[in-house]
Amino acid sequence: MLLNVEELQNSLEDPSFVVDIYNIGRGFIKNKNTNGPRIISSEKLSIWRIEDDKLLPIQAGNTFHNAESYLIQWDFTYTATIESKNETIFFNWKGSNATKGLSPLPEGFDNNTSIVERVVQWSEPPVFFHALSTPLIVLNGKHEEFRAESPHLFMVRGELSQELHLYELPFTRKNLRSRGMFLIVEPARRTIFIWKGCRVDKNVELNVKEINFGDVLKNCIELYKHFDVVEIEESNDGSLFGDDKESFYHVKEECNFSPRLFYLNFVTGEFLATEIEYSLRKTEQIAAFPFLQSHISVYDQPGLFLLDNNHEIWLIWNEMKPDNCQEFYDLGVDAATRYAKLRENTLKKHVPVKSTGIESDHPEFTNIFPYWK
Repeated sequence: MLLNVEELQNSLEDPSFVVDIYNIGRGFIKNKNTNGPRIISSEKLSIWRIEDDKLLPIQAGNTFHNAESYLIQWDFTYTATIESKNETIFFNWKGSNATKGLSPLPEGFDNNTSIVERVVQWSEPPVFFHALSTPLIVLNGKHEEFRAESPHLFMVRGELSQELHLYELPFTRKNLRSRGMFLIVEPARRTIFIWKGCRVDKNVELNVKEINFGDVLKNCIELYKHFDVVEIEESNDGSLFGDDKESFYHVKEECNFSPRLFYLNFVTGEFLATEIEYSLRKTEQIAAFPFLQSHISVYDQPGLFLLDNNHEIWLIWNEMKPDNCQEFYDLGVDAATRYAKLRENTLKKHVPVKSTGIESDHPEFTNIFPYWK
């Protein structure tokens, strides 16, 4: 049965968060633009690092490490109908390299009656960032392993100003992206460079400037306190990575679009496409890097992915080689080809279909993701 690719053009709704039975949307605080349920004020924020299944309180509430897990308690007041209500939510945040463990709650709270949201790095819901008082910074490794005197590379993640945050990436030039903004810390020069790619969305660029991430980093890490903050363009980064001259993919096309990703499968017995959701999606807001490498590597086989990168369509296979599941692969090729025709009708130009496995390291493909191992 052929896939109805026209249905894939329908966009997903914006994410929302439900407290009791009330939808408080993205979690904006003091949002006067809605007459529905909304958060009036943030009352208290407490954060613990989870270590050996115990809770250790931390003071630097906006600095996490990706090899650790944290518990965040957020007390807030929201209005539902004609009255205000107080609520407590726990976010159990797990770093991308953290090991699994128990998730204890503070004394006086019970797992059976408390609201506990489990979130993982790179896939946090918008409300998580609205709960924090300052932009989140995630450093690599464990807290005792961080070395401020070494150079560091941070990617700006998110689009809306209240949801922007910094994730540290391995310090290598190939991790730069033309559609991204980065902070490059060079302690030897006592400088924080704010690096702007040539295809960054203008709204995101303005939001990043509003946050002033250079000062956020300086206030977060003592060694950086008196560092200079310098803005640089994509073409001006030649000396920032020392002897590392490995190039990254320079995007030439205009980038006024958000990539979309569909999982093609036979899970229900018929050929279907399920759109993968970006946790911070916002209607009419461009998101340069909504998907991760992990999104295309954790699904049942046989399975294919259709990645809409606007001017090109990628058909991605995971372990399943085309000659082993030819009929399934042919259905995927047919869906990708007809989907590309729809894009051509919109763009008024040829849109090629490209096929690759997830082991590909071709920069043209890996550049679509914020980070590729």
